[in-house]
Amino acid sequence: MLKFLNEVLSAFRACFSRTATFEWFVVIIVGLMLRTDHLGMTTLIRDLSLHPRGYETLIHFFRSSAWSLESLRLTW
Repeated sequence: MLKFLNEVLSAFRACFSRTATFEWFVVIIVGLMLRTDHLGMTTLIRDLSLHPRGYETLIHFFRSSAWSLESLRLTW
């Protein structure tokens, strides 16, 4: 299962101009798959045991210019 997940998510690497942004994308996707409730980004931080300071970085991901919704949509 992990190999399959890695293959699927790796296909999206070209959508991101920065490695860090792609890595946050992976964290967000895995967090959405594992979350225990629907209370937003704080759920991802809690369920993945991320440091609370990661909240601002996680929120910044959605405003980043290192990716575009159109490229993700085309890759999907």
